Amino acid sequence: MTKTSPAFESIASAQLEAASGGSHINMSSLSSSERYIIQHESGGSTTAKNPGSSAFGLGQLLSANRRHYLGANANTTDAGLQLKAFRGYVHDRYGTANNAASFWKKHHWY
Repeated sequence: MTKTSPAFESIASAQLEAASGGSHINMSSLSSSERYIIQHESGGSTTAKNPGSSAFGLGQLLSANRRHYLGANANTTDAGLQLKAFRGYVHDRYGTANNAASFWKKHHWY
């Protein structure tokens, strides 16, 4: 039996995400349309930033939208709060996540 060196032991994905400074959500509980948008916008990262705008987080909401839906928590990396803001934005602008995903597929943004 060969013993593996501790330097080469695998680490769990949660540990890897924490080590790299990111936080990713488990997208299995999202609808397929929500998952599609979030995967394309942020890859599920609550710390994803767009270098060309104020877009941030799971749904890449602009700062004005984050303030509208999250108030003082506009810059949170809390996945639950970001998801709440994302869903509020989608509901208010598109009515449903299916409509938002259809728009995304046509325009590559939502």
